Amino acid sequence: MRILIVLLLLWNFVGCRQLTEKEQIKKTAEQILLVIDKGDVSDFRNFIGLDLADILKTESGLVWDFNNIKKYKKIFLGNKKPELHFMKQTNGTSLCVEVPIYHGRPGIDKVTFVMLKLYFGPPGYVPLTRISGYDVEIRSANVLLDLPRRTNLLSHPGQ
Repeated sequence: MRILIVLLLLWNFVGCRQLTEKEQIKKTAEQILLVIDKGDVSDFRNFIGLDLADILKTESGLVWDFNNIKKYKKIFLGNKKPELHFMKQTNGTSLCVEVPIYHGRPGIDKVTFVMLKLYFGPPGYVPLTRISGYDVEIRSANVLLDLPRRTNLLSHPGQ
């Protein structure tokens, strides 16, 4: 009986622990990738923790970015789960998750490189269940089709 009580207490303790910052960011990034697969731009919009104007985006720009990422993710990755690369921002208070979609020989639309960058934090200002900005980078035959736009003002103060 004591063993059962100890096991129940241990299970309760393990089950109630909070996610670390990195675990929460990974969970949010994976949820965003599922939203992209599902194809609902309004759900993607709900993950952005700031006003679009604050991240230098418009509604039409958001739709364009979303549709391109959805298109190239479907073409180049299909149902494969992309790797997530965690990068600390220079200001030390926020984190960037790089999601490589494609890098290789010219493929569809002569595209050679597709990357989605999701910006998180700072945690005291934007909860880690949301993003504080994003960039979409698409290169075609060594020409940058979509210049990465600085969409995370919190990570780039004073610029």
